[in-house]
Amino acid sequence: MTAHARTHTGEKPFTCHFCSRSFRQKQLLNIHVKKCHDANFTPTVHVCPKCAKGFSRWKSIESGPRTET
Repeated sequence: MTAHARTHTGEKPFTCHFCSRSFRQKQLLNIHVKKCHDANFTPTVHVCPKCAKGFSRWKSIESGPRTET
């Protein structure tokens, strides 16, 4: 409930010590640090078996446009 209340108050108590960007939830800060400041981070890419297009989320392939046959 506290995290939801922050959407109304605008409070962002979790601050990145690399770039000073602030977040409402600690988990969002952790994701930001991993993606933006971790040199060893390699994003997961899910590849469509029909067209070889890459997606960051498997659900994007499942719910994407159905134009392929």
